[in-house]
Amino acid sequence: MEMRFEPMRAGDLVACAEVFVEAFNGAPWNESWTLDSAREFLGKLMAEPEFWGLCLRGEQGIIGFLCGRITVKGGEKSFFCVELCISPDFQGQKYGSQLFEAARQLLLDEGVSSIGIGTDKNTPAEKFYLRHGLKETRATETDVYMEWRKENAS
Repeated sequence: MEMRFEPMRAGDLVACAEVFVEAFNGAPWNESWTLDSAREFLGKLMAEPEFWGLCLRGEQGIIGFLCGRITVKGGEKSFFCVELCISPDFQGQKYGSQLFEAARQLLLDEGVSSIGIGTDKNTPAEKFYLRHGLKETRATETDVYMEWRKENAS
């Protein structure tokens, strides 16, 4: 199946909200998003001037996306990933890895030198980010915050 990566745009909002609901209302998250609440959440994020997002498209449309904010502090550009999700029908097939790696390369091309994320502790997401070179920077009883830095990449 041919997949392609494209910038996340306002016209993608409904399709991304659908993927978001499918991904986060199931295990291991078991959240209770509605299409309206997901559309509102993602729409507000997309409206921010620092927003950056990337969609993974297949023949049937958007199957996943990664999005967050690029910020500049002390001359250093950083990206904080707010959401990364893949439709449950496509999970476990390395599409999340392809999406993350494509996003990392595009962000590097834009001058970003670090990528941060927060996720729940002891979940498949935490293991995913560890496999992709992110290191734990701090943790609470339930959450873990991780970062990848360009200068520490091997």
